[in-house]
Amino acid sequence: MVTSSSSSAGAIPLVKVTPGNSVHSGVAGNSTTQVGVSGNPATGGTGLNLFGDPNAIYSSFRPIQVSVDTTSMAGILRGMAHWNLDLSVARKFKLTERLSTRFSAQFFNIFNHVMFFDPALSLQAPTTFGVIGSQLNSPRAISLGLHLDF
Repeated sequence: MVTSSSSSAGAIPLVKVTPGNSVHSGVAGNSTTQVGVSGNPATGGTGLNLFGDPNAIYSSFRPIQVSVDTTSMAGILRGMAHWNLDLSVARKFKLTERLSTRFSAQFFNIFNHVMFFDPALSLQAPTTFGVIGSQLNSPRAISLGLHLDF
């Protein structure tokens, strides 16, 4: 079963496939077979693809035929790894016996690590096969706070 976060379609591998799960940049797709061409940077695409050669991966699968296929091949193609790191620090300062202040800082996506949405992996849409089009997480954000306690 070939799945992604945006669509789900079935596929049967024709050969052993080990595509990996990292982002490849500068991928124009195959203009002859029209596989992955919507990401072509020359025509305004992102140039980002889950596969270095999307046509080779695309041609390694065939659609499921209910009358022929009796098993499900799950987990053949996987999306990209997603991780994020946030940090929060705070310090309380005692000014008098009854008065204190607290400084806090919160960092969201502290390493400013870009994560992309998983691409569409549908055999029925070859032009978008493996094309990465948008970012999943937000850029780094910092929030500072000063609290006065009395």
